[in-house]
Amino acid sequence: MTHICRIMTHIYGSLCRSPALLAICSVCVATAAASQSQKRDQKDTVVTASTYYSAGPVHRWLLGDNWRDVWATPIRVPFLDLKTFAGGLKPIDTGGSAQTTSLRFEGADGRKYAFRPVYKDRLVHLKDFENTIIADVFRDGLSSLHPTGPLAAPVFLRVAGIIHPQPRLFVMPDDPALGEFRKEFAGRLGAIEDRALMPENGTGLGGATELIDSEDLLKRINKTPNDRIDARTYLKARLIDILLNDYDRHLNQWRWAQVPPRLAGSVANGDPVEWVPIPRDRDAAFINHEGALMPLARLVKPNLVSFEANYPNLRAFAGAVIDLDQRLLVGLEKTVWDSLANWLKTRFTDAVIDTAVWSMPHEYLPLHGELHAKLKARRDKLHEAADEYYRVLAEVVEIHAPDSDDSATVVREGTDVVVRIKTGEGRPWFERRFSPHETREIRVYLHGGNDVAVVTGSGTSGIWVRVIGGNGSNSLYDNSSGGRSRLTRFYDRGTVTDIEYGKDTVFNRRPWVEAYGKPVPPLKDRGSRASPTIGFGSGSGLGVVTKVGYDRRTYGFRYMPYKDRLALDLEYSVGVQGLRVEFDADRRIQNERWHYMLEGTMSELEIVEFRGFGNTVEDSDDPFFDVQQRQWIVRPALGFAWGPGGDISLGPIVKYVTTDSLRRTFISRDRPLGFPRFGQAGLQLRAEQEKHDSLLTRGFALEAVAAYYPQVWDVENPFGEISGLARGYFTFPFLMRPTLALRAGAKRVFGEMPYYEAAFVGGRRSLRFLHRQRFAGDVAVHGTSELRVPLLRFNYFLPWSFGAIGFVEAGRVYNDGESANGWHRAYGYGGWIGLLSQKYSLQILRTNHPDRRLILGTGFAF
Repeated sequence: MTHICRIMTHIYGSLCRSPALLAICSVCVATAAASQSQKRDQKDTVVTASTYYSAGPVHRWLLGDNWRDVWATPIRVPFLDLKTFAGGLKPIDTGGSAQTTSLRFEGADGRKYAFRPVYKDRLVHLKDFENTIIADVFRDGLSSLHPTGPLAAPVFLRVAGIIHPQPRLFVMPDDPALGEFRKEFAGRLGAIEDRALMPENGTGLGGATELIDSEDLLKRINKTPNDRIDARTYLKARLIDILLNDYDRHLNQWRWAQVPPRLAGSVANGDPVEWVPIPRDRDAAFINHEGALMPLARLVKPNLVSFEANYPNLRAFAGAVIDLDQRLLVGLEKTVWDSLANWLKTRFTDAVIDTAVWSMPHEYLPLHGELHAKLKARRDKLHEAADEYYRVLAEVVEIHAPDSDDSATVVREGTDVVVRIKTGEGRPWFERRFSPHETREIRVYLHGGNDVAVVTGSGTSGIWVRVIGGNGSNSLYDNSSGGRSRLTRFYDRGTVTDIEYGKDTVFNRRPWVEAYGKPVPPLKDRGSRASPTIGFGSGSGLGVVTKVGYDRRTYGFRYMPYKDRLALDLEYSVGVQGLRVEFDADRRIQNERWHYMLEGTMSELEIVEFRGFGNTVEDSDDPFFDVQQRQWIVRPALGFAWGPGGDISLGPIVKYVTTDSLRRTFISRDRPLGFPRFGQAGLQLRAEQEKHDSLLTRGFALEAVAAYYPQVWDVENPFGEISGLARGYFTFPFLMRPTLALRAGAKRVFGEMPYYEAAFVGGRRSLRFLHRQRFAGDVAVHGTSELRVPLLRFNYFLPWSFGAIGFVEAGRVYNDGESANGWHRAYGYGGWIGLLSQKYSLQILRTNHPDRRLILGTGFAF
């Protein structure tokens, strides 16, 4: 093999310039070197990447084949020779991410290296779920990673002319030279590569004269336009990421280099310094999430993509790295994307793809038939993927100027918009034409410095242009004509000094925005997000209640916390065999706390029992007191958000209620106002403030409602109501950290109201030891104190938690000032069994009240 590789390398050096042969020969040279090293030094060994991912047919059907067979295939791998590699390696410390602990070395050649184990055993975000199926599923999901995918990626990078580390596969020897790291790393299979850090002497990777990380690059490009990135090379690297399905390309996966001749004369002449990207750490190459459960998982985490001949949804694929791409690729027009995609497509010949696959252990070749075919199919469609991703980034464009005195010119030319930005009297450092067929909004952030922006020209362009001045003296002018000024918005005119920024770690550099009277970090300001809701619960008289829903939010520039929200929820009660359908719509106003709301409800679950008015009514479980009712409610309103979790709204409310009159029940005999059908229209004021954690262990919530119904429709005598509810949670910082939960509520109805608008007590919302709507009057008051004591938490198949509950409740109603029998009181005790957390729990409570001796429910009552 050694002689064959030498011959091929010699032939290439003499006769050819083919990128395919370049890749083949590089692999062969590396193989020959490795073979010679094996003969000289330590022996190789046979290992498997991992047997953890073995699975039966049902398991594979649910969670996918992924790369399980590859992980379990034995391969022959040399030991890493600590004495000869890089002239000798000295371990210095550990590093890594949430998945893997890597071992860092210093080589005698002056460079730093990292050894990353192939098997990922450090899932720090799962520490609370150890010994559960949840941790098992997440760990099993790592079978989606190809164990030696990082070995194939360099072939494509090399052919594309991109500087990169060259990982090599080794087994870490059980060598005393490992010192304190010997126990953790000896015998582990992994890849070692140059960390792309600048050595003390000489040049760095790829002949770099300077190497920096992404955070240092960000500081430089935020300061001056003289520091720029090689956007074309970065785009080539990102297209290769897309080709290889490598979605894990966050900031720490990149280094940035100055490489001659790019640097020649730059410093002396004051010309821009161009930073060349160096992609590294390719663990996610060929990532492949398969299985019948993946469509459901993607509803929560869309970037769980599979490796197929067709590309996945690239907006979801890009994930968090999309901010990096939007910043660094903003200057490249569509023609550049097309040109580079087609160039890569021609360079990545079948021979190059074969070479990339062959660069991995030869024992894997029988399992790589589909990998070959899928890579070639993806290569053939690379221009289509580039087109799709370009349109994702081009839809809403952000252009960020540095903290210098900049001049921006925005010219509307027909249907296009041209943006030019320069510093001083030099040439523009940014210039690009935008088309409304691709872009609907352009945001120009000028940031610090004394900046000038002018919008000129005329035309029929439908592209929104927003110019954000930032701190400094900002002169912003709109000299455009043709009625297009309505599509131009200026922010931060004049002298501005109070713009704040957080630590920018994703390259979007959006300033903090004003919300609720104070600056807050920028929220999502583009696109949309849809999420399903699924739940279940129980209530006295309702039995088990299942819930499904859909919540969709769209986002826009400086809309807080979203631009629009649409929600639809459907509940079904087994106990009364009834439905509740709720619709909510909310539209926010830019830079304002005001918003418009529309709520609609159809419910058969509001009133399920009626025994008449008064604090003393017949005590019986007889179905004679059951009610079958349907309510239709529509409420448009104008709202004002005074803070996070705080809102007040005012608007008309319309109700139409029908009650079953065919059955022989108490309500059909008593025929109170509102039976059998009743229509009303009025005005409702609602206020709320909520500030507590998701587990209901600390914080508070306040609600208040006031409504008035005049003599309209079926209302002959006007009536109204006021009500309030307060909840508080206090956790004591000792022993088992018990939580004291308090709740108090009251309602007062004025005038002659229909029976279903009465002030009720009874049921989960007030006094749980009583049946729903057990007592009705024109005044109701109630209060509850509950002590929740966590006792035990352990993981067995699923995370379980156990706790004890004790509560005391009291309440009463008044009717025409009368409240016979006084307060209805009860106490109870019991416990909960929580699944995942105490928030999702099954409660069993025993009370001292004859109405409900035993209470079984899900979740905390409040």
